Amino acid sequence: MSNNLNLPTTAGAFCDFLDGDSVTAYGDMGTTVIDALQRTIQLAIYKKLENALRQRRPGIPIDEFQFLRDQVYHMLYGLRHSEIISILGVIDANVLNAIVNARFNWAQRFATTHLTLLSENKSSLLSESQVLSLVKNLLQDCGRGETPTQIDDSRLVKISHELLSCMGQYLTDLKNDEETARKDAVSLSLSRLL
Repeated sequence: MSNNLNLPTTAGAFCDFLDGDSVTAYGDMGTTVIDALQRTIQLAIYKKLENALRQRRPGIPIDEFQFLRDQVYHMLYGLRHSEIISILGVIDANVLNAIVNARFNWAQRFATTHLTLLSENKSSLLSESQVLSLVKNLLQDCGRGETPTQIDDSRLVKISHELLSCMGQYLTDLKNDEETARKDAVSLSLSRLL
């Protein structure tokens, strides 16, 4: 996989951080960052539903892929420093920058890769998950007047959980690719010595 996240660490270390481990570059608040991302996804969907429903043409359903691409992903990128600070509290400026940049690069690369694959009708983590069907069901519910009244609506929670699961798998794939590349480099070095 050629989607390097330009992290200050390996993808594996970033995965460890998000799993709650303490990693020098990021600190130890990874699970808090994941919770914030989940809430951001829920909030993005909640806020953008009204706009999407208002703009839709009568009799034409809202496309779930287009809704994700146009309404949700830009909010994932846009989680600002101030919002991260309010979530994480007072932390070292270098750690804050590392977290914000890693989170931004992760969301951007994931969206660029997997939304592009979907738009080209190719297999992606999103097409292999329940995300699109969950979004489609939500949009159909909204068409029947069953719009969420709060961001903790179970439908929004399911969508955000599934989307984060896909994003987590993307990181795991990057981590595995890095480990394979490292092993290949070691094997190549050893073969040159022999």
